[in-house]
Amino acid sequence: MRRPTPVISRIPFNCVVLASFIAVSLAGSALAGSPLVSVSAPPGFITNDGQEAVYTLTLSAPASRNIGLNFVMTGSALQGFEYVLLGQFNKTGQIVIPAGQTSATVTLHTLSDDPTLFQEIATLNILNGTRYHIGFPNHASIRIRTAP
Repeated sequence: MRRPTPVISRIPFNCVVLASFIAVSLAGSALAGSPLVSVSAPPGFITNDGQEAVYTLTLSAPASRNIGLNFVMTGSALQGFEYVLLGQFNKTGQIVIPAGQTSATVTLHTLSDDPTLFQEIATLNILNGTRYHIGFPNHASIRIRTAP
């Protein structure tokens, strides 16, 4: 018995799989031609005694106008208690990449914390937006250890 051939013409977008990455083409949508945004953070860890580490958000092409990037912080470290974020944010809390630029940075500044917790993680996750596509990697983590 012959197996049915899958019909991919019903899929509203084209997917191309290369290695473990998936690239999605949204031709004809409002996002067509919009840049991809990715995020990175330094490897290793920082301590909870006022040290800082930087997330870098990068566009695949320069922004034609200011782009507000939606994001959410996740992980075991609590914003406002274990760390604060410093950077260029707009009134709605989006990270702003200025027109003509390809990147923005957000600094994670640690605060004194509970010495019984050995290690915590703060992860910046990029969320969907109207002027960009989510690229890869779409999240980056900073590890925070208790100072000796």
